Formats: sequence, C-alpha cells, structure tokens
Amino acid sequence: MSSARVLSIFAMPILLSACASAPPAPAHLTLLQRTSQKIPNLGLVLTIGDVTLGQVLTKIDDDAGEPVVLLRSMQPGDVATFRRSGSEFTLGLVKLRNRLFGDDLAEFELGPADRVTSTQIESMLERLAESRLTFVRNGEEFSGERAAAHLRAKLAVANPPVRTANEFLERIATRSASTGRPYTVKIGSDTSTPLARWLRWSSTQR
Repeated sequence: MSSARVLSIFAMPILLSACASAPPAPAHLTLLQRTSQKIPNLGLVLTIGDVTLGQVLTKIDDDAGEPVVLLRSMQPGDVATFRRSGSEFTLGLVKLRNRLFGDDLAEFELGPADRVTSTQIESMLERLAESRLTFVRNGEEFSGERAAAHLRAKLAVANPPVRTANEFLERIATRSASTGRPYTVKIGSDTSTPLARWLRWSSTQR
C-alpha cells in the first residue's frame, strides 16, 4: 500500500472529527406568541408563551418532549446556552413585538455565542441610529446616529471584550468611561431616561 494511501486512511478520522465539532450554523427564528417551532437540523422544538411586559416565557424540548432549556422568562438581550450533538448553542432573544392589532411575536437568534451577541447588540444600535431622540453624553447633546457610532467605537475597543448583550448594556451603554457620568436620552423636549433602559425598551416596540 502506498504511503499516500496510508496517510489518507489515517486522516479520515481527523476530518470526521473536525466536521463533528464544526460551529453550529446560525438561524433566525420568529414565533408568534403561544406557538412552537422546530429548530432546523437539531431535533428540538422552541416554544414561547405570551409576549407581555417586555418579556416572554421560553423553553426548548427535544422531539420526545424532554426539556433541553427549562421554562424561563426572557427579555431582549437575554440568552440561554445548551449543548446538542457535541456542540454548544446559544439562543438569544433579539426583539419582541407588541402589536396593536394581530398577534405579538418574538425574534430569536440561534448559533455561536459571539454571533448571537453581535445580532442582539446591532439590533439595538440600529434602532438607536434610526431614532429621533437626543443622546446626552457628558452634558453635550448628539443625534441617535452619532450615539450609535459612539457606542460601536467604544464596543470595538472594550477590554475585556463584551460577551453578552446584557454586558454591553451594563458596561458600554450605561455611562461615560472618562467621567463616569450616566448616558441619557431625551424623548421630546424634557423627558429624560437612561440610555441602557431605552435600548432594552426599544427592542420590545413595533
């Protein structure tokens, strides 16, 4: 048997092992309240309850009905981590939609933790950039677009790196790193609210 043939035979388990441990492909899941949806390729079912008060009851079961992620209340920015087929998965709640008419819904991202976190944070920053509110930083006023750009720049150099959307809200979007003064936003002429609170709230709006 040639040396090339021997090498190819012994390389096969390595290649198979690499495939088995490949990171899970991300998936975006949108569910109407009080419904269930199969998670592609995993033999799992995601179920949610009512979307109310900025949160939703969420659970994941396998096809036999055995719990994988126990029933929990989630709000935008929250994550649930579990293992399946030798890989670690993260389910992150990105948005909730409370509609005046029709059913409310929830949007999730499923995949590697860093991808899920990036999607959750970017969703918040996009809404900030598109808003007409006034961002107040160290006594100066800026547009929502300037606020989003500032937070993206701050996030990019965070040390240690931000690992979750909730950590982003606490470490990046709460106060100035140079003065410690809180970030706020003005809605209208005189109504002021903490920026981090607005970012989470914005992820529950239509």
